[in-house]
Amino acid sequence: MHFHGVNIPEDLISAAYTGSLVVFAGAGVSMQKPVCFPSFNSLVTRIKDQVDPAGRYRDRRQKKISDNETVYTETPEQYLSSLESAVGNVRQACCSVLPQQGKTSELHKNLLRLFPRTQSIKIVTTNFDDCFEVAIKDSGFYCESYSSPALPYGDTFCGLAHLHGSVESPESMVLLAEDYGRAYVTNGWATRFLVDLFEKHTVLFIGYSCGDSLVDYLTRSISSRINGKAYAFCRSSEDDSDWLVRGIAPISYDKYSDLPLVIGDWAAYLEQSVTDRVRKLKKIAKHTVLTEIEKEYIVHSFNWHNDDDQALFAREFCSESSSFEHLAFITESGRTSFLTDELLSETDWELLQWTISCFSINNCSELQQLCASIRNRLSMRFFDRLTWHFLLTDAPANAIGPWIAWLESMPQHYYSHCAHSLLELAAKCEEPEIFFAITRMLLRVNLSVSNDIFSGAKQEPTVAITDKYYEDKLFEGIKKHRAKIGVRVFDYCFQQIEFAYSIQTGCWTNPNAFDSMSYSRSAVEPHSQDQYTDGAGSILLDVIRESVDSSFAIEATERCLSSNCAILVRLGLWLTNAHFCSGEALDLIRRRDFLSDYQLHHEIFQLVQASFALASEEQRLDFSKYLKQHFALKAGSDYECFSICDWILKKTPHDEIAKLKAEVLSRNPNYQPREHPDFTHYMTSGFVDNVSECKIDECLFTIEEMIRRLGVPPKPGSFVTALDIVSVPCRDYPDTSFRMIQKLLARRRTDDESRLCNLLIKTLEWNSPYIPAEKSSAVFAEILNQHDLCIEGIKALASFTLSSSERIKWKACELTQMLSSASSFANEFLNAEPAIQPRDDSDWLLIGINHPIGKYLQLVVMLDQLCYEETGGHSKPAKELLFALDPISMDESVGSKALIACFFENLNLWTEIDRDYAKSAANILAAGDWALVPAWQGMARLNRISAKTWEITKEQWRLLFCGEISVGKERLDALVRLYVWIAIVHAKNDDKARMLKSCGSWSKAAFESACYQIDNWLETLNSKQKMDAWNEWLSESFEFTASVMPSGGKTLTNIYCRWARKYSELRPIVAQALIRDCANINEKELFVHDGLLTDIAQDEHLAPSAASSIVAFLLNHQRHFMYEEDARTAARFINLAALSDAERTEIEDAYTRRGMLDVEFGKALTVLAEKGQDCS
Repeated sequence: MHFHGVNIPEDLISAAYTGSLVVFAGAGVSMQKPVCFPSFNSLVTRIKDQVDPAGRYRDRRQKKISDNETVYTETPEQYLSSLESAVGNVRQACCSVLPQQGKTSELHKNLLRLFPRTQSIKIVTTNFDDCFEVAIKDSGFYCESYSSPALPYGDTFCGLAHLHGSVESPESMVLLAEDYGRAYVTNGWATRFLVDLFEKHTVLFIGYSCGDSLVDYLTRSISSRINGKAYAFCRSSEDDSDWLVRGIAPISYDKYSDLPLVIGDWAAYLEQSVTDRVRKLKKIAKHTVLTEIEKEYIVHSFNWHNDDDQALFAREFCSESSSFEHLAFITESGRTSFLTDELLSETDWELLQWTISCFSINNCSELQQLCASIRNRLSMRFFDRLTWHFLLTDAPANAIGPWIAWLESMPQHYYSHCAHSLLELAAKCEEPEIFFAITRMLLRVNLSVSNDIFSGAKQEPTVAITDKYYEDKLFEGIKKHRAKIGVRVFDYCFQQIEFAYSIQTGCWTNPNAFDSMSYSRSAVEPHSQDQYTDGAGSILLDVIRESVDSSFAIEATERCLSSNCAILVRLGLWLTNAHFCSGEALDLIRRRDFLSDYQLHHEIFQLVQASFALASEEQRLDFSKYLKQHFALKAGSDYECFSICDWILKKTPHDEIAKLKAEVLSRNPNYQPREHPDFTHYMTSGFVDNVSECKIDECLFTIEEMIRRLGVPPKPGSFVTALDIVSVPCRDYPDTSFRMIQKLLARRRTDDESRLCNLLIKTLEWNSPYIPAEKSSAVFAEILNQHDLCIEGIKALASFTLSSSERIKWKACELTQMLSSASSFANEFLNAEPAIQPRDDSDWLLIGINHPIGKYLQLVVMLDQLCYEETGGHSKPAKELLFALDPISMDESVGSKALIACFFENLNLWTEIDRDYAKSAANILAAGDWALVPAWQGMARLNRISAKTWEITKEQWRLLFCGEISVGKERLDALVRLYVWIAIVHAKNDDKARMLKSCGSWSKAAFESACYQIDNWLETLNSKQKMDAWNEWLSESFEFTASVMPSGGKTLTNIYCRWARKYSELRPIVAQALIRDCANINEKELFVHDGLLTDIAQDEHLAPSAASSIVAFLLNHQRHFMYEEDARTAARFINLAALSDAERTEIEDAYTRRGMLDVEFGKALTVLAEKGQDCS
């Protein structure tokens, strides 16, 4: 882009906007008025004059070749080194030549303006003077200043760096040859700084000549790192080839005095607000003829560094422009991606919408001419938007036709992409030729190849549409235009079906290939059996069927019946039946022996039944004779003969047919007609009812009968299981089931009896009112004391003790008795088969609560709860049962991992029962080997941790969140909410901040969970307590997290905005926190409630700048802006006069980005002021 006649590359402009620009300022910058410092060569001369005024030291720098030519035989730094050795005081002389005079130039100031924010200033200078410091002070800026050799890291550099030192520290200046050697070679601190700097930034050299020895040092040390990201201002009179050799792109200008103006214009351009740019673009858009400067402005705006603003500029420009010349210019400038790309940026999307809405109809031919060179690259999205536009605007046929012709020339996947809009357009279109063109596109057969695991490469015919909705839309158009184009639609579909068969049969080289098109279609006519059938053959069949009317039905029928394609022959039979069914159809079937073709089954059956009813007696007798002869010659065809005879007789009684059927039945008396004999296959759906099959009378519900039933093999196709056989009568007769269990407990059981007893225990509803409650606990105690029954017993006891809906309210003594019986089989529970099989990433708590050993431990916990409810103290038997189990001493197994998870789920309880045992167990959380992960998974289930539990696990928590204990990212995330709750409830303020800061290692989901835990806690506090919490630990913690956690700022954006809505007293700190922690966040997923913006703008406790800052932030970070009226009302209470220039620009730009360029700021305040004057 040109500024004061100098072309500044786009990369440099973008780098300035994005903060990746570094300016390298040389001596030429300080030669500007009023500073007027010398060039480096002149500086050397002045130093020589000062230290050797008598001229005793011979000038070895120059060698006179002729009267007109002098060359340097030494570089300046080499000469100064010699001068220092011979005379001395070189550094002091340099400082006196470059005094700190407090002056700066317009160029210095304008260079600072290239950096839109103070924190983005990145200037490196090899000058020794303090001109930039003076400019920074005069401009009201602040930035860090560095001087050699104490330079920062180059990749993160920000501020002002004196690469070769400054006059403030003469001893550190890089002035002599040996200084350069140390800086760039031996110590290399300058080289390290430059290498990192050039890798990460775009660099602009200004005030240097390519022949300067300084440039040699700079570029030699980093030549391999430049990578085309370096530029240099070069006078047009200079040879720029040396810059190019160094990998630096020259920017040509005429004279030094131009530089302040060039940089000033560039800076002014950068300083333009979004609002100013939008206004200028809208103004330019009204010009039919554009100047070169306006064209540059448009191009640069449409290539803006910020994607959202770039889209805004395009949208606002397009909203004003209706000039085709503008579109032509944009494409000529090289931007055609909005016409050719499938994945569009928001800017390209705006340009595409504008192009189609403004020019596709009124400038149809001009637009096609413009697109001619890229016709084959036009995107599917272009055509899809185009066809929708035609549909929604009632475009005339002479505008639609040319574009449909273009679309038809594109590949088939274009038709699929545009299918919906094309079909809607086809149904609406009154022009039959356009409809036929759309039909051709949508029904053109293409080859699709896929890999089949069994048969390898599989090729199938496909068309653009597959959905029934699309078919129905196409039928509407066919019915409308059938009289004019029906024959051509039939011909086209006929050809496409034959082509589909050619694909299916490999160009007819495999005529016996499976006919998927015909097989997948139960009937030619619409039928419920085909409601889910799709594919090319089915759609083509439906369309070709609908295209035929009586005017050419005879020709169509003959053509179909003569085809080699089964689906077309079936269509011919259906047409015969639909249009001219008569007894002659029976002769047709007989002559062509259609009955022998199994694929024609349905249509033959339909035609035979209908035509037999209309046939003469002679035709009926002839067909009866044909049937008898046909099936007599065909072995094993009795059922086929029976089926068709029965089918005919359903509609038309006939003696010969009845006789033939009787003959077949005499040989096959068990033959029964099928429900749908006209189909070769028929599908229905429903549910399997096992209950009715398993129901029995109570008198048969005995041990012996049930064992007999369990021993009977299931019938073929039966879904009945052993559990069904027992559960149905068990549910019907719970009291009988209970007595059966008692009987089985009282005897020595066989294996079959043990199996039955386990099934009864499993399926019995133990809380049934028909079961005596006083006997249940005794029966359970007996079950749990039986080796073969204890597993199902503990499961059943847990189900009816732990479940809130089915719970049996035991007394503590009853549960103690049952668990005491079970305790001798704890190892059986431990080694039982788990209900959920473990995997590498198993949830051991989920496995545990469904495992017999986990259920046993949960029952022990329940025992303690019952005891506490009854006596107010903990249960001694529960403690004894726990110690007998001793989970912390177990060896690794599935059961022991399940037990550990369940144990730590109840760690609060164990700490209360026996603190020492719980403390020993807590060691597992740090050094548990195989038990480590299950233990922490159990902890994650806790909603709260008691103070005692926190004390015994404090060190383990610290190790966990310091990363010294590894439990996996997902498990760590699950523990976050509990950890934050601990910080809030149990930790001191210093510890709170430290604990929350550890979230730098958490995932985004974990930190979000932590923030919402804090938010829930804040709801319980009063205003003063909220402010105290923020000042004492939350502010420090969140600031740290935002700086170290990549997604921390995004999460805080949501939480701060939530607080702005919920807690008005926190809004002043929210305004500061948003700027501090979320300034660089581009997250746009905020949801802002209606009325919030106005509420903030009217908040009397907020300073105008704070209110403006929050409103601007909320506007800028919504993806879906919903409440415009709220935003406009808020603006009426924002006083621009009370804001700084930067704050005013921020709020105006926020409103502009939301399409409210016309918003009226402060109007409500003006009205209030006027009312106040009236009152006074």
